[in-house]
Amino acid sequence: MKKLPLPQLASVSQIVACFGIIPAAWGIYHSAEQGRREDQKTQELLRLTAFPALDGIIQRDRNERNNIDEATNDLLNLARHNQLKSTYQTGRSAYYGTKGLANVGRHYEYLGVMVRLRYVEFEPIFEVISFPDELWEAAEKSGFLKMAREENWSGPEKPLPDFWVNFEYLRNCYLAARKGEPIPGHEKSENEPDLITTIVNRFTKSEEEK
Repeated sequence: MKKLPLPQLASVSQIVACFGIIPAAWGIYHSAEQGRREDQKTQELLRLTAFPALDGIIQRDRNERNNIDEATNDLLNLARHNQLKSTYQTGRSAYYGTKGLANVGRHYEYLGVMVRLRYVEFEPIFEVISFPDELWEAAEKSGFLKMAREENWSGPEKPLPDFWVNFEYLRNCYLAARKGEPIPGHEKSENEPDLITTIVNRFTKSEEEK
């Protein structure tokens, strides 16, 4: 029997190895693709079930419009006369004492959580619900937001740093959308590998572990 030269043997070995790699790589690809399709189905189902929830959110937002106006006017009045701290001893008392403010705050905190955790898509929220910019600006101008977060929520040196954190996240989403920028927390990371890169990395790691 004629022996093959070493270079040819090396080529044959590479071919055989390739035939072993292809099924393995295909298996990994098939598994990843199946997972992607299942995730896509889940997202589509969430979108379908989100519309009734969205209707409820829109209705609640309409119900809060009067509260938004009243809270904004009261906060601006406090800002004009610099009366926040002389009127309210704590951020908590200002929050519950300013007419409509607590109701509005709870509504937009809830909405911010829903968007951040992706229980509802932000795009339809952005299209049909107006963000209360005037209220947020009044909360800043009056000193209420600083008082609650940094100074005195429930007493001297007892601030509440995460006060309205989801409300603020929602605000940042609106600001980004108005500028045509990616929605915070919803953009794909630059370091996130694509499907092919994932397959190659997983196969390489499995081969190294053998």
